[in-house]
Amino acid sequence: MTHELVVVMLYGLLAFILRLSSRREINRELSGMVVFENLKKIFPELESIPHADTLARVLEKINVNEIELTQKLRFIFTKGK
Repeated sequence: MTHELVVVMLYGLLAFILRLSSRREINRELSGMVVFENLKKIFPELESIPHADTLARVLEKINVNEIELTQKLRFIFTKGK
């Protein structure tokens, strides 16, 4: 499954906010159905939750200059307002 960059980055942001320190901990805490169902209420277009290894690969390879995360996150969080 391919995840949009903004989904992977939101996943990483959530892991950071929750102070999850390892990939195993991230997967354990963020991959359950309860988390998915709650995130789906906020982001109806969400199809699945990325794996922590996906997050790690993206963060290793991404060029920081290519990230337009601020604008995309702003759009997502203000979409319903």
